[in-house]
Amino acid sequence: MPTDGWLNDQRYFATEAPESVAAVVRNLQRYLKLLRASENSKAVEAMYLKPEISGIVAVDQSGLGDFKEQLRIYTFADDMRKLLFLLAFGKAETKHSDMEYCKNLVYYIINEQRTG
Repeated sequence: MPTDGWLNDQRYFATEAPESVAAVVRNLQRYLKLLRASENSKAVEAMYLKPEISGIVAVDQSGLGDFKEQLRIYTFADDMRKLLFLLAFGKAETKHSDMEYCKNLVYYIINEQRTG
């Protein structure tokens, strides 16, 4: 389930770094296949997955070559609802601010789930 932030980031990076976007989206597709085969998203591991704080997982371009722009897609898996939230695209230089944005989104997602 893409967030508005993810959609905006994706449009921006698709014009700025299309090869990097294609690579990181390929790894996102691989991650989705692994998630479908697993009951628990926390059990899924791959060289292109980087666990972050608050249950956020960064999907990067590892294993697909060298790219001018090093992008990652920040995700959050909700095992109860079987949803993968696509939070944002990010670059290495903006990781700190990207993580702050993503933490706030995860907080909202978790609290929305509790209050229903």
